[in-house]
Amino acid sequence: MASLAFHTATTGVMEHQKALDSLAHNIANVNTYGYKEGLESFQDLLYTKVDSVTEPNVTVGHGARLAKTDTSFVQGTLAQTERNLDLAFDVPNGFFRVVMANGDVAYTRNGNFELREYGDGFLLVSGAYNGYITDANGNAILLQGSTDEYIEDLEYIVGKFSFDNLDGLWRNDNGSFAETVASGAATSDDSIKLRQGYLEASNVDYANEITEVIKVQRSFQMNSRMITITDEIVDTINNLR
Repeated sequence: MASLAFHTATTGVMEHQKALDSLAHNIANVNTYGYKEGLESFQDLLYTKVDSVTEPNVTVGHGARLAKTDTSFVQGTLAQTERNLDLAFDVPNGFFRVVMANGDVAYTRNGNFELREYGDGFLLVSGAYNGYITDANGNAILLQGSTDEYIEDLEYIVGKFSFDNLDGLWRNDNGSFAETVASGAATSDDSIKLRQGYLEASNVDYANEITEVIKVQRSFQMNSRMITITDEIVDTINNLR
């Protein structure tokens, strides 16, 4: 039984550490434009039936594990910047396509864009990622000549994409997303409206995250204490022999 308690508590410590890491990631990105909150979900591990004559239906749990980290796609607050290279979606299912320097394709809600000199023109790039933004056909957006005219109409030039199943998207470490079989392929959607001169703030609620950190830390400490107590009990039993 002591061994069971030790392994249950050890599992609890490891899984709650993962939850703390996820919460820390949310807090670190509370001021990141377009960032979407990660939501932790725990799940009970297997239950073992205890052989008992007096209580035949007694079961003992083996702790819990972090089953998954979902993403909250709740719309963030729109912050006005009065900068024409800033774009924001005002609906949850809207993404910009970014082609990274290594050729990987990602999708983001962060519309903080910049212009980078490229040949005889300027390439529209992401200010948050080392990659270029594409149009609806997946092509790089290259502005030539006077850029003022293009910048004013940027909301009609940039590609806008949506997915059939947002919950199926894969969250990258940098806060962007990648399409999966579960999410379905990205679809160009011109019906989605953009707000030029605005950026979408992170949807992380700082106060709520701190509350969750306190709760998880208490569980972490309880499991740590259980390991210490179990170790002391086993040590005491060994000294009695």
